[in-house]
Amino acid sequence: MNRHLPKIATLLLLALSVLPASICAAPRAKSHAAAVQIEAQEAEALIAQGLAAMRKQDYAEAMRILLPAAQQGFAEAQCLVALMHQKGYGTPQNPKEAVRWYTLSSLQGWIDALFMLGQMYYQGEGEPKDLTKAADLFLLTAITGDADGLWAIGVCFAAGEGRKQDPVEGGAWLLLAANQNHPNAKEELEKLRPTMSEQEWRAAQEIAEHFGGLIVNDGFDPAKMPVVPVPPFMAEEAQPRTPPRLTRPQQGQQRESSPGQGVPGQQAFVAQVEVDGELMATGDLRGRMQIQFPSEVYEAFKQQISDPRTLLRDMVSSRCDREIAPDASARYDDASSSAIIDIHFFGFGRNLGGGLWEWVLEDQAFVGLAEGENGRPRARFEFKVADPDEPMVLQGPADYTLPAGASQVRWSAEDSRLSFHLPYAGPRGNGRLRTRFAARGRLMSCLYKVYGLETAFAAQWVGKAVFHNDGDGPITDLRVRFKLGNYSELDLWQKFPEVVPGQTVVAVYHPVLNKSIAELTSTTPANLLCEWQYTDSEGKEHEDSDGGRISILGRSQFVFSNLTEEESMGTFEDVNSNSELIAAWVSRDDPVVKQFAAAANKAAGGEGAPYSDEAAMKVLRAIYEIWQANNFTYQGPVGFADESMSFDNKIVQSMKFPRDVIRDRSATCIELACLYCAMAEAVGLESNLVLIPGHAYPLIELPSGNYCPVECTGVGGGQRYGTASFDQVVQIATENTKKAMESGAFLAVNIRAAWLKGVSNPELEQLPPDILQRWTVVLDSTPSGPSPSGPAQPGPTPPPAPASANSFLGSWSGQAEQRLPTGEMIRWPMTFSITPGTAGGVQGEFYGKATVRNQWGGTQVYEVWESFQGQVQGGQLAMRGTSKTNAVDGMRYSSPTDSMTLSIQSGTLVADVQLGEGGTLTFQAQRQR
Repeated sequence: MNRHLPKIATLLLLALSVLPASICAAPRAKSHAAAVQIEAQEAEALIAQGLAAMRKQDYAEAMRILLPAAQQGFAEAQCLVALMHQKGYGTPQNPKEAVRWYTLSSLQGWIDALFMLGQMYYQGEGEPKDLTKAADLFLLTAITGDADGLWAIGVCFAAGEGRKQDPVEGGAWLLLAANQNHPNAKEELEKLRPTMSEQEWRAAQEIAEHFGGLIVNDGFDPAKMPVVPVPPFMAEEAQPRTPPRLTRPQQGQQRESSPGQGVPGQQAFVAQVEVDGELMATGDLRGRMQIQFPSEVYEAFKQQISDPRTLLRDMVSSRCDREIAPDASARYDDASSSAIIDIHFFGFGRNLGGGLWEWVLEDQAFVGLAEGENGRPRARFEFKVADPDEPMVLQGPADYTLPAGASQVRWSAEDSRLSFHLPYAGPRGNGRLRTRFAARGRLMSCLYKVYGLETAFAAQWVGKAVFHNDGDGPITDLRVRFKLGNYSELDLWQKFPEVVPGQTVVAVYHPVLNKSIAELTSTTPANLLCEWQYTDSEGKEHEDSDGGRISILGRSQFVFSNLTEEESMGTFEDVNSNSELIAAWVSRDDPVVKQFAAAANKAAGGEGAPYSDEAAMKVLRAIYEIWQANNFTYQGPVGFADESMSFDNKIVQSMKFPRDVIRDRSATCIELACLYCAMAEAVGLESNLVLIPGHAYPLIELPSGNYCPVECTGVGGGQRYGTASFDQVVQIATENTKKAMESGAFLAVNIRAAWLKGVSNPELEQLPPDILQRWTVVLDSTPSGPSPSGPAQPGPTPPPAPASANSFLGSWSGQAEQRLPTGEMIRWPMTFSITPGTAGGVQGEFYGKATVRNQWGGTQVYEVWESFQGQVQGGQLAMRGTSKTNAVDGMRYSSPTDSMTLSIQSGTLVADVQLGEGGTLTFQAQRQR
């Protein structure tokens, strides 16, 4: 579905007919520019002249002017011509012709046309009345944030018109429209609200907030949206059936590259697939799939995916309500250059009760039905999968035999569903549920918005309950719901009307979490509850529950993989399966980042980065050089045995947000990469964050489609201990990229694509407009301070350190200084003991004690004990806290740990400490004899 920017105020203030039932037409006061670029100035002029004629009610002249532009394919003109045919302005009234022009305009994503076409189907004007098609079109309008579309789809859900009746979702859409002061939406809400419980109303409010975030971030998955309906009389004229998407270079697309400024992608190849499957009466799918690779890529593919079970697992990764049976298997067959997959999945067919079954088939085009062996229906599909993130295209036939006795087989192209009728005819004994419950071990609080996006991030489930009926009779009305501690409301019931003997159903929890969860600063345990109810064959009701405990990580913590040891195949992709979610740390709209990026853009001469490679490279250079001017330093991870690694994806990584990197002027490779991507996006350049083993760096797309990788760790030890030039860090990053791509251990996360899917950072605290000045950030790229004695060598290996850890060993005592939020500066005594650690590092024990005035005029004694680990980098000692305890008047409590950078200046130990709770302090100490 295209997103369009406002172009001109199209005055559709003409008299619109009143729709029957609950939806009344509203004036359309806005329009949006088409995705295609207008090539002829004449077309814009024609549309402007046509609009002027319409305002004067000279409709015959308007039609004469606008029709040529519409025939040339300009969506706005097509919409206006459709309106005049619909109302009979300047031409005889012709609803069918109006449908034709509205359809052509809608297929280009013109929002006004989508809404008006929806009204035509709603009213049955020009085409037979079809509430489902009307609701589809209203939904496509609503996801753009259009108030009329929000109101209309809200009414459809609330009233059950074209959608299954759902007052909660209907209320959510209506709330979004009412927030834009839509009068009809407000009226509908006044009628709907008294019919809803408090729990339903709160759920509607939470869903509205969730939908609002998706609208703002373009987060609705286009692949899951309905298509624009094309009437039969337009079958040959209107192709394709889905609106064109805004074009942008795709990952994997072959591009030419300039030396040192880009890296070519991989050329896609076609693999032939053949599927012979059988859908069982229990909803299980059995069968065999053969994927035959071109002989020239087979060995390379095997090397890349050494365990073919990865292919089996990935077949259901986007449908986490399905389970792989224990007897499913996969193997390579060298003789035919193929992967052979023996399929057995639970929960593939969904039992809707009353003998009605349905089956959702993604990425497969329906071909037709035939009669198979023993008279069983057989459905044929054409399998074609072209994932833009993968270099492989799958295509070939897929045949599925339906259960014996299946009748009334139907295919719905609009929602990719195959349905059939198969009433249960087995024994009517007692049904018996066997239940297996699973919970994720960890949840990332920073990504609390992502977990509710079940379609886009199906693999990010938090809880799962698998039910199997191993009795000799069906059970009915199975209902399942979940709750995560105090961080979510009770989830809506997931309903399974009937579970026949031998059937397995899977209930998956993608929680809509309270935003308070993103305020957590350290790991916090929470209880996950799952409860269910059902009715046995004798009509007796049963209920039960299960649960587990999970760890909610602090908002700055990231875990690289959500796969368990049993699920993971150990590949580079598996141990980085959460890589796309790193985009949440690239804060797209943070005013602090925007101001810093604007300063870099100004230093580059105010160049328009998105318009030419030359301008883009000037700005990218300025971003790096403004870091140098502010004495940014690379801080490697603490306590790693392998010093060549910049991060370890096997552990939970604590990551600063870009604003914190600007404040601290010190960061790890992945933190520097996130800041660089955020600044590049702020100036209009599309960014990628690259992961290679133990290291991360940004890869920026230039306007030509070439790429510019940047080795951010080239800032090294800053101005004092050496920093590499921009040309050096681009050259080194280019070489590392080519090596990594050749090895296959290379992942590029497209930040903008992740944002569009719904990955977004949590709400960050509002900072004063002059915060960069308060942080004494230099807003030009002229380095201050002494010139570096020599360039650092950027890359995963930290710059060589001229000082050893022995220089810091010993007991130190001195005085710390900290400015309180009130502005008061307090000073207090401290001691710091530094001893040898492991792997060449050191460990430290800090103690401080301060007496401060409280708000009642008295005093309180604060104490702090904190343990640190660290290692020398660039002549400085970088340390991170491992545990911290505070006490107020003797009452102890745990606190978020801190990080610090220490140096020795004229025999004095000088430290800059970044407090985990926010803020900074410094101390100076003398060695104790």
